[in-house]
Amino acid sequence: MIINNKGISLLLVVIIISAVTMLIAYSATITGVEESITGLHQSKALEIFSATDGCMEEAIIKIKNSSTYTGESLTIGDVSCTITVSGSGTSRILNITSTMEGLYTREIEADVDWSSTFQVTAWREIST
Repeated sequence: MIINNKGISLLLVVIIISAVTMLIAYSATITGVEESITGLHQSKALEIFSATDGCMEEAIIKIKNSSTYTGESLTIGDVSCTITVSGSGTSRILNITSTMEGLYTREIEADVDWSSTFQVTAWREIST
């Protein structure tokens, strides 16, 4: 029986090249999926950031127009905001807690005062 060493060598080279090519394709696919997930998280973070700021702006407008405003719940897009108001006299603290899809949350506070003219004296992010 005569064995063709050139044929076996060529077959081995083809198998190795195919395995390396498949490994590279798999790595590229995994990297692409990870990039897509990262992009989705960044998009959701931007959405909740913008909606929470929008809820705060709404609360500021309402407290400026009525010192008896005590808060409410709002929905902006997929984001649900809970607005609470504390304080008395001419100073109030507005607290906004926002959630989105049960996975993303953001909380901010603002201090408002209208002892002379209405103004927002502080605006801060609360770590959750």
